[in-house]
Amino acid sequence: MSKQGKLLAKLLNKQSTFTWQELATLLKSLGYRQIIENLKSGGLIQ
Repeated sequence: MSKQGKLLAKLLNKQSTFTWQELATLLKSLGYRQIIENLKSGGLIQ
């Protein structure tokens, strides 16, 4: 099973915890990008 498959299985398992980093990794593998807002300058990091 691929890393993406393992993360998806863990997400669907209601008995386990799922960290933000694991969610970010899974979404990145599905083509999503994380945008981090810089609150001091109002800019975005993509």
